[in-house]
Amino acid sequence: MFRRIPGWQSLMSAAEHIGVDERQFTRLFRPSPWIKRLWAPKSLFVERYSTPGGPIRWPDGQLGPSNWIWKEGRLSHERGGPDPLYLHMMFWNSERWLPEHMKPAPWSKLDSVVQCDWREAAESGFVVSPGGITLLES
Repeated sequence: MFRRIPGWQSLMSAAEHIGVDERQFTRLFRPSPWIKRLWAPKSLFVERYSTPGGPIRWPDGQLGPSNWIWKEGRLSHERGGPDPLYLHMMFWNSERWLPEHMKPAPWSKLDSVVQCDWREAAESGFVVSPGGITLLES
């Protein structure tokens, strides 16, 4: 399928980040009638709201939750609801895609993103937030 991306050779050989997987490749799989017929039972093409800290509003009209919790193999966040599939921390770690009024990225100001012993965090749970990765309070 990637060969159907116009100019894929130059995109793949570019020195800078292009985001081929998030833009050009995704466009190939948007739910067209033939995609729906072929893959509909096997595929889900919906926004899962897993990238907090950026300018995109979530279904409730607010920006994404700030506190994401990992405990006993489950990811959740402060707003509750179904367990998210994953957490994409790009807006906390990089300001490349942030609007000027949201810069700098919060993790760029931290001395260390991980602010606890990883062994203790793995056992008791941890919180991922703009303030870094910290132990989950008991």
